[in-house]
Amino acid sequence: MIEEILLLVILLALSALFSSSETAFYSVNRFKVEKLVKKKAKGSKKLELLKARQNKVLITILVMNNVINIGAASLAAALTLEIFPGNMALAISTFVMTTLILIFGEITPKSYATKHSEKMALAIAPILYYLMVVLSPITWVLDKITKLLVGKGAQETLTEEEVKLVVSLGHAEGAIDKGEKEIIHNVFRLDDINVEDIMTHRIEMETVEEDQTLKQIKQFIKKTPYSKLPVVDEGGEVIGIFNTRKAMDFLGRKLNVKVTSLMDEPFFVPTTKKIGVLLKEFQDKKVHIAIVVGDHGGTLGLITLEDILEELVGEIIEAKDDEHEIKVLNEKTIIVEGGTELNQINDELELNLKSKEFNTIAGFLLEKLDRFPEKGESFTINKAKYDILKAKKQKIEEVKITKQK
Repeated sequence: MIEEILLLVILLALSALFSSSETAFYSVNRFKVEKLVKKKAKGSKKLELLKARQNKVLITILVMNNVINIGAASLAAALTLEIFPGNMALAISTFVMTTLILIFGEITPKSYATKHSEKMALAIAPILYYLMVVLSPITWVLDKITKLLVGKGAQETLTEEEVKLVVSLGHAEGAIDKGEKEIIHNVFRLDDINVEDIMTHRIEMETVEEDQTLKQIKQFIKKTPYSKLPVVDEGGEVIGIFNTRKAMDFLGRKLNVKVTSLMDEPFFVPTTKKIGVLLKEFQDKKVHIAIVVGDHGGTLGLITLEDILEELVGEIIEAKDDEHEIKVLNEKTIIVEGGTELNQINDELELNLKSKEFNTIAGFLLEKLDRFPEKGESFTINKAKYDILKAKKQKIEEVKITKQK
């Protein structure tokens, strides 16, 4: 009986070995294996060969594990029959072996292998390799059957952190420059950024009005750097997208053509849409601009393909300069465009203008007034006087700012 008990212990140990080898083998991805081969770690070459035949490795492990567990269960049943009579022996044997295999043949070894995957994978690789060779007739048949039943498995992919690690190593070794590294890292940020985080706010949008003709906006079309402009109705809501390049074909002959006859249907998106998802939609729909709307459908701003690409590679040549020219009349008075940033004005006049939602003077005034001011209006806010020199229905174009005592 001692020999049988000793054999049972050996079978349980082998069960633990193959269970842990399965976990260890699949916890180590191809990238880690390549690193180990590069370091010339013992067993890494065999591990690399096994990674190229993953399905056969799994079959080898499962065949060995099942043979061992069946053998252990049969041996345990025989031992129990010597002590307990009849059906009681079978029940006791089943309970004891299920418990032993679960604890010592599955849970414990797999938990250990998870924490020491590389070490275990390297140690077990030579054994698995030679077993796979010996069992090759069996594994070949079973491999064909499984592929016939379930098809070919998906190719192994790296996680986000692993890709970043690969890129960082490539940068450290000089294979990838700093700019390329940043672009690849930024790709993963696209699914963390909402549309509202990078959109152009409504107050800062360049638009054309639905009742305008090409004659009325001829000079504006020639000067604007944008190829697509939102068309707004009397209430300032976007009803279409005007194509300035298409309009250029009409400038020499049909100046009475209305803006609305040359506009395309707008593509609306919510503020919470991730820009990674929007980028895919831009590609699928073959559009480069989307109108951002709120919960009730009102226009909040716009976002373009360029805006998303800037998150990856920075400013594109077509983009306008961030710095707007400030016309200084005297030490207390300046004239600025509506798109001039508050920090520029603060630096020039030593003011402390702040806005919760906007970073431009036009947005600041809209927030404070809660309406669009008209040309010729004047008002005082935060120790400064503001004169609206130029304005459209939904856009502040030029403001004179005078610092007061």
